[in-house]
Amino acid sequence: MIHVLRSKKVMAVLLLMSIVLLCCRGTKSLAPAKKDVKSEPSLVPDNADVTAAQAHWTGTTLANLTQGYNIYNDKCLDCHDVKKPQDFSIEDWNNTLPKMGRKSHLDSTQYKLVYRYILAKRETILAAKK
Repeated sequence: MIHVLRSKKVMAVLLLMSIVLLCCRGTKSLAPAKKDVKSEPSLVPDNADVTAAQAHWTGTTLANLTQGYNIYNDKCLDCHDVKKPQDFSIEDWNNTLPKMGRKSHLDSTQYKLVYRYILAKRETILAAKK
């Protein structure tokens, strides 16, 4: 009698597993789909950013933009994920940066470096998308 009950349980489990497998058959793979997405632009300053920055602020150097980038990464990542310069309008940055600069205790030189880095990088990334 015990042997019969055990075999009925085994049969029930096998039946249930078969049903589950049949239901799953033909569904999409659980593996993430490969996206055909262009790689994200680098946020590290380069010569194109220097050219963009110099159009607005004469004398800006790659070293200045790199300092702004480093401050941006160091200070901003303390509280939140890095915000991509191209994801926000100039007006958004003009509203946000003064508040965030005060919160992260940037002095006026640090603020200027971050501001110029963000707007130059934003400009070059958006120009490259055209």
